[in-house]
Amino acid sequence: MQIVRRIVKRCPSCGSTGLYYEAGMITGQKYHCRKCNYIGPLVFEEEVEERLKPGDSGKHGSGFP
Repeated sequence: MQIVRRIVKRCPSCGSTGLYYEAGMITGQKYHCRKCNYIGPLVFEEEVEERLKPGDSGKHGSGFP
């Protein structure tokens, strides 16, 4: 069994991981929460460990190994 670490972004308002990148460039980074509709630059980042089953590639569509 393999252990993979990745960074998960969480909404500061509701704690959801359902965030997407809203805007950037001159205004700086802004994220939008799908659950509570929060829009802003502040998000919490958390490192999580996942245990992979044998034969699992470790890619879950998030872009992280």
